[in-house]
Amino acid sequence: MTNPNQCPLCQNNNDCAVQSGKSIGACWCLNAAFPRQLPQDMSSCLCQRCAQRLAKADKLDLKQVK
Repeated sequence: MTNPNQCPLCQNNNDCAVQSGKSIGACWCLNAAFPRQLPQDMSSCLCQRCAQRLAKADKLDLKQVK
């Protein structure tokens, strides 16, 4: 069973404000950068660290010369 408070990638706490009973306006993700494509298994929210890591990898890929 998936824990809605756990990041699906690293299994650490995702610090989702909504899951904690707060409004979406209080969540870190509101102003976060995300990759263009999210992982297939999005059974819960990503944590801030994984979202940043994926967004950075996505951005670096855009700058590669082919």
